[in-house]
Amino acid sequence: MNGAGNAADNKLIGNEQANMLEGGSGNDTLTGNGGNDTLMGGLGADVMSGGLGDDTYYVENLGDVVTETADPRGGLDTVVINGSAVTSYTLGAYVEDLTFNVSVSVKATGNSLDNVIRGGSASDTISGGDGNDSLYAASGNDILDGGNGNDLLDGSAGADVMTGGLGNDTYVVDSVNDKIIELAGQGTDTVVSSISYTLGDTLENLTLRGSAYSATGNALSNTITGNDGKNLIDGRAGADTMIGRGGDDVYVVDNAGDKVIEDANGGKDVVKASVSFTLSANVEQLQLTGIAAINGTGNSGADWIGGNDAANTLNGAAGNDTLRGNGGADVLIGGIGRDFSFGGAGADRFVFSSLGDSTVEDKGRDQILDFSRSDGDLIDLAKIDANGADAGEGAFKLLSAFDGTHGALTVAAQGTQWLVQGDVNGDKLADFAILVTSATALVAADFVM
Repeated sequence: MNGAGNAADNKLIGNEQANMLEGGSGNDTLTGNGGNDTLMGGLGADVMSGGLGDDTYYVENLGDVVTETADPRGGLDTVVINGSAVTSYTLGAYVEDLTFNVSVSVKATGNSLDNVIRGGSASDTISGGDGNDSLYAASGNDILDGGNGNDLLDGSAGADVMTGGLGNDTYVVDSVNDKIIELAGQGTDTVVSSISYTLGDTLENLTLRGSAYSATGNALSNTITGNDGKNLIDGRAGADTMIGRGGDDVYVVDNAGDKVIEDANGGKDVVKASVSFTLSANVEQLQLTGIAAINGTGNSGADWIGGNDAANTLNGAAGNDTLRGNGGADVLIGGIGRDFSFGGAGADRFVFSSLGDSTVEDKGRDQILDFSRSDGDLIDLAKIDANGADAGEGAFKLLSAFDGTHGALTVAAQGTQWLVQGDVNGDKLADFAILVTSATALVAADFVM
C-alpha cells in the first residue's frame, strides 16, 4: 500500500504488506506495521515506526524519531539520511544500518547490533558499537572506530584514521596516508591493501588486492596473501605463511617456520632464504642469501637452486633441476631427473646416490658443467652399489674399458666434455652415465668411489 500526506500533520498507517508511506512537510506519524516498509517523513519532525519486516526510514529533520521493535524473524532495518539538515545520527535500538546521502561532514554512530554504516562524501566520523560492524566512508579524510566486535573498516579515498578495537578486525587501505590504530591483544586483525604495505607491530595478516606489489610483515607470525600480479612478499621475523596466488612472485624467508604456498600455474616464483629451506609445491626457484652455511632442497618439479658464498648443501630432489653452488665448498645432489650442476668457486662435491640419479639415456643424464680439480672438486659415487650382485658392497674402479667385472668405471672424451659411465653388474653395458665439463681429463683421484 502506498500513502502520501500533505502539508498538515498527517497520520499514515500501513497494513501487513510492503507499504510506502510519505509524510510531506508536516510533523507526521508514520506506522508501517508488518511487511518490508519504506517510511519517508519529509521535512517535518516526524515519528516513524516500521514494525516487523525489513524497513527503510528516510530522515531529513533533526527532530525525526525512528522507533523499531525487536523482530524475532531477524529483520534488517535501515535509516537513510537525506539532505544536509542532519549531520549527526545515532542508531536507535533494533535498527541495524545507517546511510548518509549527503555531501557535508557527518558523525554516524551505531548501536550494539551488527551495523552497516555508510558515511557521506566529505570527512566523516563513523563509530560502530559492540556488534560486528561494517563501516564505510567515501572520499574525505575520515575517522572510523569499530568498537568491540569483528569489524570491517573501509575509509575509501583520503587520509583515514581507522581504529578496530576489540575483535578480529579487517581494515581496507588504499592510501599511503591511511593510519591504523590497533592495540596488542585486541584480536587477529587483517589489512586488505590496494597499495604496497607494511604491517604495523600489532597487526597479524595482510592481503594485497588490485595492482599492489609488495607486502611486508612484522615480528608476529603473519599470514600474507598476494594478488594475481607479481608480488614481493616478506614476512620478516616470525613463522609466517606467505601465499602468492598468480603472478611471478618473490618470497623472502628468514625463519625456519616460514611457509610458502603457491597455486599450480601461478607464475614463476622465487624464494630468497637466509635459513635452510625446502621448496614447497609449485615454486620454481630457491636462492640462498646471507653468509651462513645453510642448505636448500627442491621439490618434485624442475627447480633452480642457488647457494650463497658459504658451504651449502643443495639437493634438487626429483625433477630436472639446475644447481648452482656459487662460493664455498658445496655439496650438490641432483637427485632423480636430468640435472645440471655448477659448483662455482670452492672444493665442491657432486653426489650421486643411485643409478636413477643419472641415466644412460640423454633424457635422464646429469651434467656437471664446471668441474675443477684445482678447486678440489670431487664426483662422489660412494652411495651407489658398485657390485650389483651384493647389495651394499663394493667400490668402483676406473678402467679404460668395461671388462665384464662389477663396479667398472670409464671416462671417455665426448667433444669438449667427458662422459663418465659405470657398469655395476658386469655385463659390459653402462648402467649410469654422467657428462662432465672439465679443463682436464678425469682421473681416479677425481672420484669418491
